[in-house]
Amino acid sequence: MDHGSDRGRGMVLSIALVLAGIVPAFAQTPPKRPAAPAPAATAPAPELGEIAPEAREAARLAWEGRPEAERKAIQSGLVWSGDYAGTLDGTFGRMTLEAIRAFQARSQTVPDGIPTDDVLTRLARVEKEKKAAVGFTIVDDPATGVRLGLPLKLVGKAAKAEGGTRWASKDGRVEWRAYALPRQDLTALYDRLKREGPGHKVGYAVMRADWFVIADTVGAKRGYQRFERVGDGVRGFIVYVDATADPILDRVVIASAAAFRSQPGKEPEPVATLPETKPAAATPTTPPATPPAPATVALASTGLVVAPGRAVVVAAAVDGCRVLTVSAKPATVAGLDDGKALALLSWSDTAAVPAIRLAEAAPPVGANETVVARTANARTVAAGTATERGVRAALQAGGLSAPVVDAEGRLVGLVAAAPDVAHAFAGVVPAADYPLVPGEVLARFVGKAGGGIEPAGASAPTTSAGAVARLGDRVVAVTCEK
Repeated sequence: MDHGSDRGRGMVLSIALVLAGIVPAFAQTPPKRPAAPAPAATAPAPELGEIAPEAREAARLAWEGRPEAERKAIQSGLVWSGDYAGTLDGTFGRMTLEAIRAFQARSQTVPDGIPTDDVLTRLARVEKEKKAAVGFTIVDDPATGVRLGLPLKLVGKAAKAEGGTRWASKDGRVEWRAYALPRQDLTALYDRLKREGPGHKVGYAVMRADWFVIADTVGAKRGYQRFERVGDGVRGFIVYVDATADPILDRVVIASAAAFRSQPGKEPEPVATLPETKPAAATPTTPPATPPAPATVALASTGLVVAPGRAVVVAAAVDGCRVLTVSAKPATVAGLDDGKALALLSWSDTAAVPAIRLAEAAPPVGANETVVARTANARTVAAGTATERGVRAALQAGGLSAPVVDAEGRLVGLVAAAPDVAHAFAGVVPAADYPLVPGEVLARFVGKAGGGIEPAGASAPTTSAGAVARLGDRVVAVTCEK
């Protein structure tokens, strides 16, 4: 890559250092307490039981009968109502269904997952009121060329900052920054910003070919960072919100991320808002007469392939499944271990897999570990640390049953609990403690099934990166519809 003159390289490096310097600078600032208690969060919905499979299918069909723009607008409204913390992509999944049902229950209507026009009108009013309370506005920043959503009643006017633009509250508890960094390498910036330091902890970091997202904490502040490759440089934004700030800011950050465009005019426009009134002839509230589509995924997890056409998962990942798939192929539960903690799955596949080495003992508390999960869309890798009961890491949807390896690439165990996606921040589940099914329990079960897990000390250790590479073909997406 051509980085231009020495002067240009120095400018880019200085901007990158300024970017990275935001994090420790925040850590040195003691949090200020609010002058008055923060407004109460959204009132919890009544306890909702499991929805019947037939009702879930009806809700899915009704959802998919709506135009894509309307589906995204409903998700946007549910973000502002405090019921949804996922991506505004218009797709139907468990988070969307439960968010709709929660809002229906608070609206004192039947929580069947099929919102009536009256419910959607109420949702539109809630979104309008919440946006007005913080002055949420879509802003085109001329200095950086980006578009993003900002709570203009909570932050001051735009101020010039090196590499971009800054908006901050008077008390310093809320801050947005937009950046345009010419001739900046995306990967180098990602590596710099996810580097931890005193008071700075990274809860989640994921990088794709042309963008990355990082969720972190800096002292008492929670942060969200998104950058995208644009030409030979990058554009993006960073937001930090103090833990003492109004809980509505969690929703604002999600909406801000959804509105972000690194190249306005060259990308799809931000999600539209639901209308407060709707013609009577709008989307029907009964399922359209179309052929049934593939069943909705109720629970996603990760399987560890131990032999051709055989994978192990924690039993909770497949308990009560009506439809079970591995890598989108039909699968069955071939057996459980004696303690009913693990399940062996079977499906049609003849691909051979290499054995993986077992850890000799549980790593000491605080030791570095790596969790490798697989969803239908991608493999994710989360850095973690060993705890007394398992691992602490920022796992996302699909993290249930994901294998955990130690710093030498040896298998420690499988994650035994699902990430709490209902409490995601800006769509990202923060770091939490997860129990494990120990590796020795897994090894005993796999050995009986003829699988390939080498005993402790059977081969030379590898690095965690090497183990992740070896696990690449051994982690598979498991889906379970109940």
